Amino acid sequence: EPVAARLNRRLDELAAARRVPLPTLASDVHVTPDVNGNRSPLADPAMRAGVVGVGLASGEDELAVVYLAAVQSLAYQTRQIVEAMQAAGHPTIGRVFVCGGLSKNPLYVSSHADALRLPLHIPTNDEAVLLGAAVLAATAGGAHASVSEAAAAMTSVGRTVRPAEEGEVAAYHARKYAVFLKMTEDQREYREMM
Repeated sequence: EPVAARLNRRLDELAAARRVPLPTLASDVHVTPDVNGNRSPLADPAMRAGVVGVGLASGEDELAVVYLAAVQSLAYQTRQIVEAMQAAGHPTIGRVFVCGGLSKNPLYVSSHADALRLPLHIPTNDEAVLLGAAVLAATAGGAHASVSEAAAAMTSVGRTVRPAEEGEVAAYHARKYAVFLKMTEDQREYREMM
């Protein structure tokens, strides 16, 4: 069993046993994911990952919670990018299309839908990146008049993952995103202090 699948299953079990929404299992563990610098939206190569709230326990349950916090941090960073784009005057994003390996991880996809408060569309074709190249080739070769026309003819949405309804999970992500932003800003302040 792949590690991510095992940790996803363990998180499902923990949430059921504790009778809480799965995302809230990481309410005391916070992560910033910039292991090798931040490319977007901060373009700060000196940023580094941070983890707050980890204790001395080292079992599978604790690993699963840190994994959940890390997945959520990636979703919050995506939200930060979307907000930066909109603040720069780009059109409002109303939905997100996802593909690639991580789109096969249901926790990753649902965490992004919840953090972004947007529906995520997963393509029918498992090799959507390759299909994108084929769309460009079909356009360049004259089989279709435009990339939009080629995409409409050659691609389709397989399923849509919608964000959790307003309520406990949405409020949790709003609070946790605020912590994520504060951790990011704090790290920059720490560098200035040193």
